Amino acid sequence: MVVLWGFLFLWLTQKITKKWDLGLPNWVFPAFLAVKFSLGFILFLLYTYYYKERSEADIFKYFDDATILFNYMRIDPSSVGSIMWHSELPLELAPRMKAWYSGGGFNLFDSSQVMIKLHILIRLVSFGSYHVHSMIFAFASFVGCITLLRVLIKNAKLNPWLVLVCLFMPSFQLWSSGPLKESVSVFLILASISSYYKFIIHQKKGFFIWSILPLVPLYFFKPFYALLLPPAMLLSFIFGRYGMKGVFAFILMGFVFIGIADVFLGSLSPIDIMATKQSNYFDHFDFKSAQSMSGIPPLEPNLHGMVRLLPHVLLNAFLLPLPWESLNPLYLASAVENMIVLGALVTTLIFCFKRGINDQTVFVVFLIGYAIMVYLLLGFTCPVIGSLMRFKSCVEVFVPLAALIASAPSFEKSANKDFA
Repeated sequence: MVVLWGFLFLWLTQKITKKWDLGLPNWVFPAFLAVKFSLGFILFLLYTYYYKERSEADIFKYFDDATILFNYMRIDPSSVGSIMWHSELPLELAPRMKAWYSGGGFNLFDSSQVMIKLHILIRLVSFGSYHVHSMIFAFASFVGCITLLRVLIKNAKLNPWLVLVCLFMPSFQLWSSGPLKESVSVFLILASISSYYKFIIHQKKGFFIWSILPLVPLYFFKPFYALLLPPAMLLSFIFGRYGMKGVFAFILMGFVFIGIADVFLGSLSPIDIMATKQSNYFDHFDFKSAQSMSGIPPLEPNLHGMVRLLPHVLLNAFLLPLPWESLNPLYLASAVENMIVLGALVTTLIFCFKRGINDQTVFVVFLIGYAIMVYLLLGFTCPVIGSLMRFKSCVEVFVPLAALIASAPSFEKSANKDFA
């Protein structure tokens, strides 16, 4: 089955990339996909022989729970509706499930349950092979990558090799190459971003609708990725209208909104939700013995506590892990990526101030704004360095891509009438 699916995906890759004419040799994209499959297998080896607690490994626990439920539904077909739609778990299965109750407790909207159900659907064509599941998830994120690549080459006139290099950030490719929420999230985020860029360029409502549609399934897998995309779109629109003054006004209004929400929404305010999420991490990990804790103090659930913690959050989000903290290859790769992101951020800011307002700077501000929002949210809510590395990997490529667009020789210098 693995070989059959591998040849199928390679064939689809050849057909798609040949039709799109992406300006790269024919061997590049099959090789790209083969690398992703290899990274997925590396994750399998990593969580089989290094992190040996299978019940705690995300790449296995969703698959294992799906296998249990799939086999149960084969014996009792009448349970399909209650499990797949109503999320009603048979009592005799509850002790065997490892991930069913770990995603937030909102039944149909529980992200872990959504992942398990997705695995159940894939199980119909995988015949129970874990590696087929891994390849399907890797192929989904691969399609997202080449979709964005195509849009950037066609509209920003970028060198396809340079775009490919930006997309090959090690953590970004590693964590989006296995049967994880990150793989699905990368596919949906890149689909949304690609359509939004086309909306900025062509000003057609259809592209904007297509940029919003992926947010619906994305919310079920990674809510914060979905919820932060509209504010990033709003930020880019405000920048297109009012320039950097609009950006500063957006930041100020963000603090005002969070402060008002804190007063009137209580436990539903963004600050309370972040504090609860951070507290859940502290409860799950023994911070006195866990070597990968970031050292951030608990977030007080009020605006003053959030502002007071902001410098610590910025340092953690953009600098951790530090290069000398661990010889773990994943940590070292992430440390190098942090330096690349910081360098790219400075490069982007320098060029954006020179370029003025046009289609490209609007999109650059969108990319930078979205990445920074995700980094900040993770800095507040995620005190575990390993999780911080993994979760921010889904957006870290947007900063180098923004720097590439901003510094491109083909950058438009005339102002866009629709955004000026």
